[in-house]
Amino acid sequence: MVDALSQTKDLKNRILFTIIILSIYRLGTFIPIPGIDPQSLQELMSSN
Repeated sequence: MVDALSQTKDLKNRILFTIIILSIYRLGTFIPIPGIDPQSLQELMSSN
């Protein structure tokens, strides 16, 4: 019983960690990169 509770807590921690990492990654997409022209990057991506 104690072992199952420990595994459940570990699973919750792993899921929470994954959600936090994905949130940080998603928020990081809105940070502009210095020296990169967003318009030319968009044109480059649309041409592929």
